[in-house]
Amino acid sequence: MTTLQAVGKVRISGAGVAGLAAAVILSRAGIRVTVDERADAPPTTGTVFGLAGAAQDALDRCGVLDRIRKVSVEQRAGALRGADGRVFVTANLPEPVLLVTRPDLQDVLADELAAGVVNYGRPGISASDLAGDAVLIGADGTSGPTRTQLFGSATAPRHVGTTVWRGTVETFSSPSVEDGSLFGETWGRGALFGITPRWDGRLNFFGASRAAPGTTTVEDFFTRFADWHRDVRMVMGGVDRDDMLHHDLFQSPPLARFTSGRAALVGDAAHTMTPHLGRGAGEALVDAVTLAELLVDFPADGALARYDRMRRRHGLRMVRASAAVGALALAEHGTPIRDGMLGLVGGAMRWIGRSTLG
Repeated sequence: MTTLQAVGKVRISGAGVAGLAAAVILSRAGIRVTVDERADAPPTTGTVFGLAGAAQDALDRCGVLDRIRKVSVEQRAGALRGADGRVFVTANLPEPVLLVTRPDLQDVLADELAAGVVNYGRPGISASDLAGDAVLIGADGTSGPTRTQLFGSATAPRHVGTTVWRGTVETFSSPSVEDGSLFGETWGRGALFGITPRWDGRLNFFGASRAAPGTTTVEDFFTRFADWHRDVRMVMGGVDRDDMLHHDLFQSPPLARFTSGRAALVGDAAHTMTPHLGRGAGEALVDAVTLAELLVDFPADGALARYDRMRRRHGLRMVRASAAVGALALAEHGTPIRDGMLGLVGGAMRWIGRSTLG
């Protein structure tokens, strides 16, 4: 039951995952939508997003879940290890997580849109430039201008004292491939390293380390993890320095609301979070689909109010939860105590598993 008289047009700033997903829902409902993207072209590189149940449901509501499954791989289990290779915890995930690259996910969503809907090389408009009954969706990410235009420079995301390196390498032979402990994370002192599979048979990796903003380089990646366990060193040996992504991490201060007038923020524009829960892309998808469906079903003012009630508290909880996991994973002090506790938890889980199996 579309309300074209209530929402005459939607302008979306940002052609990332959230902006494209919102555009798909709105376009299918017959609402005129334009997506402005300041980059000159879609991304051709990018590592893997992990999409759990709610994000998969959002993709299903976009009508693209089956296509995404063809360019993704399911991760059903993972391990947590120490820098020396000790396995603290191995566990089956509560639900399979789809691992898909940013370019593949965005390509599938963009294929659902008519020509001319997405405009590259064009910065988004500000809320003050909205005409008539139009609505603005700010989906322009951590560094986009919409957030500060709506709520001021004091709400800009802040550096969290961490830098990350990401990339892709060819797979390799290792006992941990056979026992399932290759995929997951390794926690050391003030740093972590993760390895996940890709649908094309290669491996995705990410390293994070405590560091002041702007103080690290690509080369620091190779010295930071040089004495970690064999699998980490094997990954490092296959890295192409020119293909690595390296950037600092940011986190949003909490907003009192995600909407202002006839504008709303989704995804990183609303709640930039650290990647330690692996929920950023998934939460962006759920934000976007929720808001778009509300704009289809309700007059604009009511839709925006409902969106804020439905998504803001949850989004801010995810920011806090991800920061808490990061503080534990990247702890610089007390790591022997942390690792001992993780080992006890892992031992208890394995004992329970053996007992259950008789």
